[in-house]
Amino acid sequence: MPLSSTDRKRRDHLVAAAETCRQAGRPDQVEAIDYVLSPKGAEFVTRLRRDSQDVEDNRGPSLSLGMREEWRDQLKAAAAAAGNILSADVTAILAAFVNGQFEPKPLPRATGGKRVNLVVRIPDADLVAQVHRMCGQAREGGDRLYLVSLAIDGLLRKYKVGPYAPKAKK
Repeated sequence: MPLSSTDRKRRDHLVAAAETCRQAGRPDQVEAIDYVLSPKGAEFVTRLRRDSQDVEDNRGPSLSLGMREEWRDQLKAAAAAAGNILSADVTAILAAFVNGQFEPKPLPRATGGKRVNLVVRIPDADLVAQVHRMCGQAREGGDRLYLVSLAIDGLLRKYKVGPYAPKAKK
């Protein structure tokens, strides 16, 4: 994708800054600017952004878990009653999946009822990225596995909600 005119201008300013530093005898600053402009610079900027997000907001990336409203309400109530935090529960579920200690099951299609989002924050962006990669590999093998469905399945199982709710006795 070609650079926008704004991005071209920023790149040109960085090149000019490197030249100014070169003329001023500042090779350390020239190297830093050249590195940012190099192919590895994009990876560096991503790491830099993640690091600054961690400093500014250590809550991590948010995930929207779309589900039936009744399930969300039951999950919130059950977690509150247990003194648990749903974000911590999801983090533990993702870590268990990565460590091979949790195998998600396919969820039934949610039909009927109002659909809402349960938003959780995962403090470990690398864990989220690893789960995304593992889910992608599973999909390449034919499984319908997504991070969101994995997290929902884990919560529903933990709190015995939805398809995992105990059946009422007749």
